[in-house]
Amino acid sequence: MIHMHHGEDIKEMATQTKVLKELDSSYFFKCRQGYVVNLFNIEEISDDYKFLLLKSGDIIPMSRLGFKQLVKPIPLSITGVDTFDY
Repeated sequence: MIHMHHGEDIKEMATQTKVLKELDSSYFFKCRQGYVVNLFNIEEISDDYKFLLLKSGDIIPMSRLGFKQLVKPIPLSITGVDTFDY
């Protein structure tokens, strides 16, 4: 099931692996088994790095591996850093 930020749910008859291959890995990551998150929809990361608060208000659990995957691919351009100034 794919939960859209505006509240719509889409039933997807594909594996998570297949869905991930179709998404742009610059913007989406697997934060835990069964959860794929759009980086632009993250509002906050909990102090213990175990949960993500999304802009929709949803709270998503995050594994240790998910945290490592989150901090590794964040492109500087989406964090507000102008990569051409350095």
